[in-house]
Amino acid sequence: MRDHTLGAIPWPMRILVGLMVYRTAMATLYGQGTARFSGEEIGAFRADIWENINELLVASKRNMMGSDNDKCFWVLGKENPSEADTVLFGFVVGAVISDA
Repeated sequence: MRDHTLGAIPWPMRILVGLMVYRTAMATLYGQGTARFSGEEIGAFRADIWENINELLVASKRNMMGSDNDKCFWVLGKENPSEADTVLFGFVVGAVISDA
């Protein structure tokens, strides 16, 4: 991501600036407590998040559709999409598409 984000900066400076940004970001994450989790804990959090999203979508689909499996459904079970649908779509696309 460093080469993509800092692509306009010459190569030697890009490395130094990238390291400074990385250290600052890691110090912030550590101060917030996020960087203090182990790899196993992060994996468990990730699995829990995806399971909860799946449960929400399965319940919403079950409530909206009945027997018609081809009918479009929305996260909150309403007739029209809401902000929750937009946020969930952005989250899923960002997680699936991102190379980071």
